[in-house]
Amino acid sequence: MFDIDGFEPDWRSGASTLLLAHGQKLAELAGRRLTACWLVWDASDDSWFADAPVVLDFDGSHLEICHNKFDELDVAWDRIDLSRPIPWRYEEDGPMPLSWREDRMPALDKFRGEVVRECVLQEWIGEDMANGMVAVGLTFGGGGFLVSNGLDENHIDVGPIDGRFRRVS
Repeated sequence: MFDIDGFEPDWRSGASTLLLAHGQKLAELAGRRLTACWLVWDASDDSWFADAPVVLDFDGSHLEICHNKFDELDVAWDRIDLSRPIPWRYEEDGPMPLSWREDRMPALDKFRGEVVRECVLQEWIGEDMANGMVAVGLTFGGGGFLVSNGLDENHIDVGPIDGRFRRVS
């Protein structure tokens, strides 16, 4: 997908399925230091290419998060080679100028170097088409952020978690 070296998503849906597959390993991030956030950047318009995975670095160990469609989530560890180019072609227009960029989202800068207090799955329980979507939430001493589904792409919210999310446990 997107010709990202090592990215072979295992899309899963549903809170209980995702908790069983990833809950324990995400919980084990408590006590780890976030050292970087890697995003795929589109140089043509200097913007985040939100369809590609969000890669969170914890002292060299990478948590890779990617949302798809309305309810699919791929969570993985250490499979993407961030040093490799991304030669993804968009239709007949040729390759898109995509590359991995570290810490390009200013809202996340305050978490760099911070220790994770908690990393949990959160399920959207709002009365809309996103009902049942599962996100990954990280909490630090000074707040936190959520990597969720922004309608067939990744979305990052910094600050308090919307009350329509429920912790998956």
